[in-house]
Amino acid sequence: MSLRQMSIQGLHRCRKACKTALILDSSAGWKLWIALTREEAHRIASELQIESNRPACRCHANSLYALIEGLLSPGGIGITSVILDASGGDMVVATVKMQTGALDTAATCHTADALALAIRLRVPVFATETLAKLVEAKDAGRRQDPLPADAETASWLDKIKPADFAQ
Repeated sequence: MSLRQMSIQGLHRCRKACKTALILDSSAGWKLWIALTREEAHRIASELQIESNRPACRCHANSLYALIEGLLSPGGIGITSVILDASGGDMVVATVKMQTGALDTAATCHTADALALAIRLRVPVFATETLAKLVEAKDAGRRQDPLPADAETASWLDKIKPADFAQ
């Protein structure tokens, strides 16, 4: 299976559409936008805070991702990568690749959770060729980002904190 490495660029919030997306860039120049619920965006924002050595919000102190990391580590199981693939109907599915000793295994996972784990554990994210071709075809037909980038949104993103997502 041919894979393309992706890099996580960050969150994009569009006030007009009331949506948040996690943006991933490919080395080929196309972007993958993963639409997030408010709760998913909050969890990812917290992991991005931790990754940049800033404290996460208090409600994220006992993170599910820290629990997963704590359960896997004593058993010598390491998460090695996250693979994103097309699932039809504009859906993206994630597979978390793991390794223990000489044994490689994988498990499907909710896409936002798999990406949050990738951020926390600093493991690479890959897109399958199928997903890449789908995104490239859509980009060729559209040539615009699904969430508009404007000055108001850009300045808001510079100030966003995980606490902004608290209810």
